[in-house]
This record gives sequence, C-alpha cells and structure tokens, in this order.
Amino acid sequence: MKDLFGQVIYDELKDKRILEVRLKSGFPLLYYTDAGRVKSGLIVTDEMMEEFLSRATEGSIYTVGDKMKEGYISYRGVRIGLAGEYVSDGYSPTVIKKITSAVVRIPRQVIDCSLPLSSIYKNVLVAAPVFSGKTTFLRDLARRAANAGKRVVILDERKEISCSGSLDVGCADVIEGFDKRIAYINAIRALSPEIIVTDELSDEEFAVIKKIIRSGVKVFASFHVGSLDDIPEDLKVFDAYVFLSRDPIGKVLEIRYA
Repeated sequence: MKDLFGQVIYDELKDKRILEVRLKSGFPLLYYTDAGRVKSGLIVTDEMMEEFLSRATEGSIYTVGDKMKEGYISYRGVRIGLAGEYVSDGYSPTVIKKITSAVVRIPRQVIDCSLPLSSIYKNVLVAAPVFSGKTTFLRDLARRAANAGKRVVILDERKEISCSGSLDVGCADVIEGFDKRIAYINAIRALSPEIIVTDELSDEEFAVIKKIIRSGVKVFASFHVGSLDDIPEDLKVFDAYVFLSRDPIGKVLEIRYA
C-alpha cells in the first residue's frame, strides 16, 4: 500500500486489515476494516491528494483519461473510484476537471470462502449488494474450479479478480484490461473454456451470457442486487444463486438453486 498512498497515509493504515480507504481533501481520512468504519485523526490535504493521484496514475494522469471519464482508474488491480467536477458534452462526460475525493477498494484473498457452494461445475451468479465480497467469492470459485482441472478463463476487464497475477486464481487463463463484450467471443474461439468467469454484469451483457450458457459453457458471474428476489428475469438462466452479507462482509446468507 505504501507505493499507492505514500508514507504519511501508509503510516496511518499499516498493520491494519484494510477493506476500503476514502480520501477527501480537507476531511479526515476514513477507512474500513472487518470491524467497520474508522475515522482517522489524519486530515487529508491537497498535497496528499495530489501525491496519491500521481502514484495511482504512475505519474501520467493523461494515460488513464478514458477510465477517469468513467469514474474510476485501476492501479495494479486496485479499483479507485473518483468524484469531482466533470465536463460534459451534454450526453456523456468528456473529462474530469477536478478530482475532489477518491475511494480505494483493497482486494483480498479469502481461500475457500466459496466452499458453501459444494459443486463448482454449475452456472453460478453471485448476486449481492455493493461491498459484500462478491469479487472475493468469485475469485475463490475460479481458483477451485481451475485447480480441479477445469479449463477456466477469467475476463478481468478491470484487473480486480487476479489483480495482475498478485492473487491466486490457480491455473485459470486470464484476459486483463479488455472490453468484456469483445473478450467473450475471443475467449470462446481461442481458449476453449469450460467455464468463463466475469465480474459485475451490466445490462448489455445479459444477452451474450444467455447465449454462452446455452452453448454449454458454464459461467461464474456477479451482479449487484438487494436480494435474490431482485434478480432480473433475463438473468434467471443460472443453476445456483449466491447471496452474500455486507455485515459481516462476505458471509453466505443464502444459496438458491434453480
């Protein structure tokens, strides 16, 4: 974390099991652990924000301009959400003019957290609220399937599942930083997967997911919902639906089979 946050913020966070860090210039540094939110005595200064953004973009803020317009950047598998003043052409943002705060999600590995789902050769949708450990569960499910001998391909568009190889996904093949809508087709054509793993489904992906499942390739995916009853009809093509808790984060509350 020191490489990302710099010495002052790192000194505040070190030796703690951090899940999320929130920075806003002029306000106390906030962070979350398994025990909940902690309000630090450290006040984030403009200089701290500038240093953080320089580190997060590895010294070249212009090279990540397209992602910044989408409200986030990725640093070695760490997703950083951005808030501030955007300039728009009337329909979509063209540039973020001033960044006022950042939210950093720290990925973590929890080996065997997916064991409540005993069968790993099913179409599985991890459907749960934001900040409930969906990616962590999905990562472990992919690792277990790959280590069991299945041909697993991970479509890691935002580099958050394998975190550029820093987290264990077994012998799964990983496609990083590539638009998932294109990667689906390429993966099936070139890598002959038995299982495709993808995080945070968007509405635009529903049709291709249904097509993949009907072709016989299994899918592990995640989706934001408040309860399993909120799953859209177009996603009711999976064999198992896993619902996770936000408090404590990642606890399996329900598994519903089709």
